[in-house]
Amino acid sequence: MTMAQLPAFQTIDEAAAWAETHDTAQYFDDMEDAPSFEAERQRRPQTRLNLYLSRDAIAKLRILAGERQLDYHTLAEVFIMDRLTQETSFERRAGVHPSNAQS
Repeated sequence: MTMAQLPAFQTIDEAAAWAETHDTAQYFDDMEDAPSFEAERQRRPQTRLNLYLSRDAIAKLRILAGERQLDYHTLAEVFIMDRLTQETSFERRAGVHPSNAQS
């Protein structure tokens, strides 16, 4: 089977836009290998938090996590971080509580 030839692109953005709408498998032989690199993983300092939740809350958290293909511990962290971001937003610091803010 002959592979199709990859189109020529003028910019990276043009190539990215094209790749979003095309199956690139048929162009595999025409693609160059990406340069290798090493990335150092940055770990944030963390402190353990023990949290007691009802069985019902844990069950709901597990279901939601499963739908997102996450571990339920990770989803709980995401929920907490989202709420912290919401509660400490500029409006909150300015004295406007999110539940009282007008859209």
